[in-house]
Amino acid sequence: MHYRSYHRLGRTPAYIADTAGQWLLSEGLFLTGGAGYYYYFLRNSAPGRAVGAGYGYGNVGFAFERQGWRLDVGYFFTQRRAELLSAYPSADNRVAGSLSWHF
Repeated sequence: MHYRSYHRLGRTPAYIADTAGQWLLSEGLFLTGGAGYYYYFLRNSAPGRAVGAGYGYGNVGFAFERQGWRLDVGYFFTQRRAELLSAYPSADNRVAGSLSWHF
C-alpha cells in the first residue's frame, strides 16, 4: 500500500533490498547497522506505463548482551520521500530501543 497525507493511493508492485550486520566490539558489546532501498511503482494516467520511485533507509546503533538479556539502541533514518509516502508518522528519523530476553 502507498499513502500520501493519510490517503491510500493503492497497491502497486514494490521491491526491497537490504542488509544488516553486527560487529563484536568487546565481550557482550556490539556495533549494529543496516541499510536498504525500497523501490515501488506509481500509477500513471498513461495506459501500460508505470513510473518508479524509491528511497533509502538504514540504522546504526549498539547492542549489549548479558545473561540472556539484550539491549539494542539505534538511530533509524530514511530519505524524505519515505516520510511523504507513509501513512504513519513514524517514518522519520528517530532513536529507538528494545530489550529482549532469550530463554
